[in-house]
Amino acid sequence: AHDILIFAGPMLLDRLISFIKDKNQSFQVGIFYTGLIFFTAFVQSFCLQHYFHRMFLVGGRIRTAVMNVIYKKALKLSTLARKQSTVGEMTNLISVNSQMLADLITYLNTLWSAPFQITVTMIMLWRYLGPASLAGLATMIAFIPWNIYIGNKNKQYQAKKLKVQDSRIKMTNEVLNGIRIIKFYGWELSFKDIIGKIRSKELNIFKRIAYLTVASLFSWSCAPFLVAAVSFATYVLASDDNVLDASTAFVSISLFNILRFPLSVLPGVISQLITAKVSVDRIRAFLLRDELDEKAITYNDSDRSIDVKLENVNLSWDEKENTLEDLNFEVKPGKLVAIVGPVGSGKSSLLSGILGEMKLTKENSKIIINGQTAYVPQQAWIKNATIKDNILFGVPFHEENYNKVIESCALLTDFDIMPHGDRTEIGEKVNFDYPFFIYKIFYYYIFIILKFD
Repeated sequence: AHDILIFAGPMLLDRLISFIKDKNQSFQVGIFYTGLIFFTAFVQSFCLQHYFHRMFLVGGRIRTAVMNVIYKKALKLSTLARKQSTVGEMTNLISVNSQMLADLITYLNTLWSAPFQITVTMIMLWRYLGPASLAGLATMIAFIPWNIYIGNKNKQYQAKKLKVQDSRIKMTNEVLNGIRIIKFYGWELSFKDIIGKIRSKELNIFKRIAYLTVASLFSWSCAPFLVAAVSFATYVLASDDNVLDASTAFVSISLFNILRFPLSVLPGVISQLITAKVSVDRIRAFLLRDELDEKAITYNDSDRSIDVKLENVNLSWDEKENTLEDLNFEVKPGKLVAIVGPVGSGKSSLLSGILGEMKLTKENSKIIINGQTAYVPQQAWIKNATIKDNILFGVPFHEENYNKVIESCALLTDFDIMPHGDRTEIGEKVNFDYPFFIYKIFYYYIFIILKFD
């Protein structure tokens, strides 16, 4: 509706100029044309704002959906794929690339709307300027190769920019995680220089992208003026009978002003389309990476005689060489099993295999688990809540089971040391000097299966 109503203005302006020339028409006719121009402009503005409102909603939903898909994929990555994906890359995909897709959606319809407006405008210009309008069309076409070149260079710089951003985010994340060691050894300035050099490369690429954007916008901003000048000059010089009267001049200028919006927005949309294409390629490459095999583990809740069972299991990290071979054992209900061995003997690999994080390389291999599993790693992860909330971890509170857990893990002594017992608030980056903490209870790995009836 907006693209159609936008051409009502020049047509009504032509009628209004004709009314001013013709003194025999009544005053009410001029009022009618003036009110009609206002009404069409009002409806046109309303339709345009409604369109942008809807597109912002659609863009936000697409961004949310893409972020959700990337986050879920990050949780399912195989060990080999996880080595290829850095934290900086995943953060960049969620925060930057998804936003680029949302920004494109807002102006995506310009790809067909702008050519439509340009085509209709040139047809109407033909009515007033005749063949002279072709000179203006040729002037617009002359700008296309220049903008194609700018678009290709912009695509290259966008790809480089995203790679540098991945590197910067990764380095910043590592610095924040190891900030205590960096402070101990006084390495702040060294790491500041490393991140500063990466940031300088990123800013240099931003500067080049800005230069290209300015060049593109400047060329398309000059286009309506050059098109109008060339068209008017050609119209006047083509024949002595061509007179540039008020109707022809004002209506043509109005039509050239209509050209200003599609010609100024179209290069930006093309640039956003190129950027979104780079983002889509990155997201696609990430989503196509290997995932954990969810069928590797069989969950059998009907068999109460075992909790964990491995039959003829070969486990591998990279599918090239088996890390563990010919594993056969069972864990009975209610039994506490400790896996003891020297460094590098495969304790962590065994637990990772039971959790489904390794590849089964042998046919007829079976990993059967009855019930739920809980894994306590050496490197703790805790949420910002009380110790009691971290122990329950979303499970409904059952006093008898809760007391059994804290007694079995020897936490009663630790609770006496803490200021508020099990209600002491903790966080991921909180510094605790307590000798035995909830997620570092045992010296080596312990795999516990808890079943609460």
